[in-house]
Amino acid sequence: MSRARPVPCLPRSFLAGVFAVCISLSALHAAPYTWYARAIVLSDTTVQLTWEDGGPYPADYWQIYRDGMLYATSQTTTYSDTTLTAGENHTYYIQSSSTQTYAVPSRSLTVTAKTPGHAFVLDGAIDFSSYTWLFPSGCDCTNLPSLPLYAAVRGSTLYVATASPGAPNGATTDRFVFISDVVDPLVATPAPWAKQGWIRVPAGKPYIGAESTNSYVGWFNAPASAQVVRSAGPNGRIEGTIDLIETFGYIPEKLYVAVAAFDTPDGGWLIWHNPRNDQPRDDFIGPDEFLVLNTAGLRDEDANGVIDLTDPARDLKLNITQNPDRTVTISFPTVPYRTYILDHTSKLGDPYRTSRAWFPSNGEFTASYVDYDPTYNYPDIKSFYKLSVKDSQ
Repeated sequence: MSRARPVPCLPRSFLAGVFAVCISLSALHAAPYTWYARAIVLSDTTVQLTWEDGGPYPADYWQIYRDGMLYATSQTTTYSDTTLTAGENHTYYIQSSSTQTYAVPSRSLTVTAKTPGHAFVLDGAIDFSSYTWLFPSGCDCTNLPSLPLYAAVRGSTLYVATASPGAPNGATTDRFVFISDVVDPLVATPAPWAKQGWIRVPAGKPYIGAESTNSYVGWFNAPASAQVVRSAGPNGRIEGTIDLIETFGYIPEKLYVAVAAFDTPDGGWLIWHNPRNDQPRDDFIGPDEFLVLNTAGLRDEDANGVIDLTDPARDLKLNITQNPDRTVTISFPTVPYRTYILDHTSKLGDPYRTSRAWFPSNGEFTASYVDYDPTYNYPDIKSFYKLSVKDSQ
């Protein structure tokens, strides 16, 4: 899926929800510093606010204003308001405070407390191909499994999926999806179901397990609300959902996810896992062998199959700042295993040329680029930027 479009010139230092922007160096220098907060409606009583450090200097703390009044403070870039009533509307903004400079307020946003819609469909078929984060691994033969990973988040619900035992190449291995909010190289938690090996996450973290000799599939170390289904056949899939707040007590900023296949009997060996970095192969799923995803990069709140951080209508933002040497720094949030291409031109109607291309890997959440071209132009020359994003397949 490819999404790119030019938009009219918007002389701001920070622009949201667009794929192409233009800047005037003189306008950039004079524009007020503005930044954005984001609201995620988790239930009819809870709204989670998240933001990035929005001031010209690192903040010491942040103040949360609700309906024009100081409501709370936070030492981190997230805050959950749990005192709401269904149907209420509230307007929030965040103010960063630093000893080095004046407070910088974010733009305000109005949210309504309500029960989130757009539930995931658990039917043994992947909801959207754009939820693919790890492609099938292993060889195309009967003794090694295929282990793709699919994931997405809506509200506080995490969706994960992988291939069922026996799909797509008939490999008879028990399958697992491991999920954690932390990894620890000093931890050696025994593999589940009396299998051989260890996992570098603390005991008690949730996982899905599916047997290869029957149709069993289930959640473990998970709240009662967690759901999972399994489909058989050459294209069979395991799909599961779990509430992050019920599971961890909060919505983690990062999630660590891995899929694994073990020999079926008790004491069975770890056959394959994805992602996989061990050379030579060992019996650990180490801290560097989990997919590291920022939760914001998993969100598809409107259930349209487009990850919000790649959607110009939602959360993809270009942050453009002018440097003292008159170069321009462009940065934006990324999700791994997607292709980003930044093009620019000095005049609308002229051909764009590519400034830089990115393919963020595991654990990379932002990208930045310094454009040196404005140093060769006069201050009133504008630059137009266009960002294209392509899904991993």
